[in-house]
Amino acid sequence: MENSYSKEKMFKTLFEISQTLNSILSLERLLNKVMDLAIETLHAERGFIILKNESSDELKIATARNMEKQDVKDLSVISRSVVRSVLHDRKPLLTHDAKVDTRFRGSESVRLHNIISIMCVPLLLKNRLFGAIYVDNTRKKGVFSDEDLEFLTIFANQAGTVIENARLHESLLDENVRLRQEVRKIYGYESLLGRSPKMLRFFELLDRIIDSDVSVMLLGETGTGKELAARTIHYNGPRREKNFVPLYCGSLPETLLESELFGSKKGAYTGAVQDRQGLFEVADGGTIFFDEVCDVSHPIQAKLLRSLQEGEFRRVGETKIRRADVRVISATNKDIKKEVR
Repeated sequence: MENSYSKEKMFKTLFEISQTLNSILSLERLLNKVMDLAIETLHAERGFIILKNESSDELKIATARNMEKQDVKDLSVISRSVVRSVLHDRKPLLTHDAKVDTRFRGSESVRLHNIISIMCVPLLLKNRLFGAIYVDNTRKKGVFSDEDLEFLTIFANQAGTVIENARLHESLLDENVRLRQEVRKIYGYESLLGRSPKMLRFFELLDRIIDSDVSVMLLGETGTGKELAARTIHYNGPRREKNFVPLYCGSLPETLLESELFGSKKGAYTGAVQDRQGLFEVADGGTIFFDEVCDVSHPIQAKLLRSLQEGEFRRVGETKIRRADVRVISATNKDIKKEVR
């Protein structure tokens, strides 16, 4: 048996592998990369990652690869007796020749598929078992050494962390999609009550503007559902995957409103201890909703108008011009014609 590693080479290889793995968030890509790296480094013929279902504890082969970095189609070729032993004992396992090893020579898969050299280690995270990494060779015995087993054990500890992070990342993405779908249901047309002729005309107007980027002004008395209408426009339109940012303009004094809208530079005013994004930056790509927009002072209105026309703004205390792509929906309970006079 070859001693594949000096300690220095082992740690250098593990460091390089960790940098590669930490750059991948897609679970499928990550699992394939983990297996390809293990096979390549250990000169294995095939490799498998087995994961436990969190809710049922059922075992599933999550990825199966060969030395050509191709998927293994026949998943029955793995020695399940080896995997069961590792998962039961929660300890790494190495056999130089499974066909004469008293623990596995009676295994049907070992005999049928001529499995000879095998290594298998548990995947653990904070002492929680969630799977195993398995590699083998059907061509010759003694392919793997004790040093190889030590390497694969350390490698599995690294891989366990990044695999779990990728699983959580995918879970969060799925949850995000589900929640956005729920939001679209909540703010569908069904959420707007009423089937009177006036409401039907209002729905027709919504149909005409929802898929565009035009700015919208909603007029109506307090409590008539202007913000609900604004959310309906956003969550049914092309910007629905981005933020909907509401702002009640009547609640903020002029100086605070400017920094709230455009952000501020560190040191721009007392208490500005760090750079701060404004709502235009937060809403970039999405929609910003100005409730009671007529309460905005004239100086702020002028700056707001430039931002709407040019898509440009400056943070308070900063000379740098920034850009934001937002759709603006405004609302007021006042008579605009009277306010303009």
